[in-house]
Amino acid sequence: MDHGDLTFRTGRRMCIGRNLAMFEMKKALARMIRTFKISPTNPDDDLEPDIKEGNRPYYNAKFNFVRRERVDGRAEA
Repeated sequence: MDHGDLTFRTGRRMCIGRNLAMFEMKKALARMIRTFKISPTNPDDDLEPDIKEGNRPYYNAKFNFVRRERVDGRAEA
């Protein structure tokens, strides 16, 4: 884990649910990528993050989410 990430802290008072939370976030992201075709609203936007203080990028990126169809032709549930 990067020392700049203070989300879960470290040491004696670190979050006991860190591993579960990280697993759930990765699972949710994988499901979102599998379920939707994700593309930038404006293809000309510069999507390189300009990380300043903390973990917040300074751009306001907007994306389109289009539901993918399953291999059998039905929409993902």
